[in-house]
Amino acid sequence: TSARELELIALRLFSKQGFEDTTVEQIAAAAGVSRRTFFRYFDSKELAIATGLSDVGAHVLADVIAEMPAELGPLDAVRAVMELLFRVGTANGNVA
Repeated sequence: TSARELELIALRLFSKQGFEDTTVEQIAAAAGVSRRTFFRYFDSKELAIATGLSDVGAHVLADVIAEMPAELGPLDAVRAVMELLFRVGTANGNVA
């Protein structure tokens, strides 16, 4: 099992059950790995959806997502954060 496989399984479970109702144990079980193995790849379930980002970006993303309204689903929360980052980057001249 790779980090990417765990990420995809986590996203599937989040969209099916909701972010708050999905546990690390459920993600690990669906992947056929132990909870401990999950934590070898990710420090939290929030970071399971941030694969591919820089370490700093992933932590910032997880912090911002945690502050999003509870009724906002995980994918909508990520989308909102990415749109915000794009607007900030554009305003600062960092995004073409």
